[in-house]
Amino acid sequence: MNLNPKHTKSSITYILMSVWMVYVVFEFFNPEAASRIAWFYTMRGIALHAWLISLIGIKATLRKKQLIQYFKIWLLCALLGGLYGIYMEFFGLTFPWEKKWLNEGGYMNHLIFGKLRVFSFYSDASTFGNAMGLAFIASSILFLGPFSRKTKTKLLFCSLVTLVSMSFALARGAYAVPVGGLMIYVLVSRNKSLQIGVLCMMFFVFALLKFTYVGQGVYAIQRMRSTLDVNDASLQVRMTNRDQLSKYLSDKPFGGGLGSAGVWGKRFSPNTWLANFETDGGYTLIRAECGLIGKNLFLFIHLLLLLRGVRFLLKTKDEKLFTFGAAIICGYSGILFSNYGNSTLQQMPHSMIILFGLVFVEKMQQGLINGEEPTELAETDSSLEIER
Repeated sequence: MNLNPKHTKSSITYILMSVWMVYVVFEFFNPEAASRIAWFYTMRGIALHAWLISLIGIKATLRKKQLIQYFKIWLLCALLGGLYGIYMEFFGLTFPWEKKWLNEGGYMNHLIFGKLRVFSFYSDASTFGNAMGLAFIASSILFLGPFSRKTKTKLLFCSLVTLVSMSFALARGAYAVPVGGLMIYVLVSRNKSLQIGVLCMMFFVFALLKFTYVGQGVYAIQRMRSTLDVNDASLQVRMTNRDQLSKYLSDKPFGGGLGSAGVWGKRFSPNTWLANFETDGGYTLIRAECGLIGKNLFLFIHLLLLLRGVRFLLKTKDEKLFTFGAAIICGYSGILFSNYGNSTLQQMPHSMIILFGLVFVEKMQQGLINGEEPTELAETDSSLEIER
């Protein structure tokens, strides 16, 4: 891979992912860690993949043509997943390996009162729901952009399919993705009428769920309504667990070590307190394993990237770049919002989609991708340069 050093040094995404990677490497020496082997399993999803994707993105995201291909591949895969999810909702499981997975333990989280939580061809219903929410936000924003009627028709179809299939996953955390995305879109949109319309729609849906029982007979709507209930049993358990975690970490600023909680904790250090602690949210998992210092660093990195993206959207005059950038940044915002209740940001394919997207936005900020014509590439002296 021939990388122009200028591009590597100027990539804030890559630099910040490198900072996080360094912190995670130091976590290997955390004296509180009960298992060093668990570190090797955990560090991949929590840091290594993000660092590698941001590095590859510097090489792979250099032209508008590639930006369009990125959206086409992403939304096509999401559309296929959504269509199969809808099929699964109405016709049930099709393949023997799906039934085998469900019978061997998957039913514990994917059958609720006899109701199947749809997972399509994704690893689980939560991942599927978040993927559909992310694709819904992106396709909806692109639909509002300056594109042909044919393109808009395809985007509208994708938006509707992913929205419907997201509801079939019955993943409460997934509902946060459209909410978080729409909040940022209202902030950056130049269309005042659209801003007012989106705000009114969000308020209407909120009021419908919070103050009425409309649609209560539909289980998906019951799940959505429960997310707004401050007395929800699941929420109360989470709050209690997080209070207990704060007490446990009071003298552990760097946490209990990578792989000390969740699945890897149960496998490599089953008799420890953290191994039996239900982390639930992604930020809670980071705090448990990397401490308050690690959690604050993680939040700082991602909020900085989000704010840089919002700043670009507010400043750019190019309508096409605004639309492409908004689809990425609003989706990113939704995933960050959802990460409070689930470990969404570290999941595949979300992490790969988001990080490639952030590098694309960075190239837009640097003027390496313009909204009219594809940027031409040329190889000179074994380095990659942009011809204007």
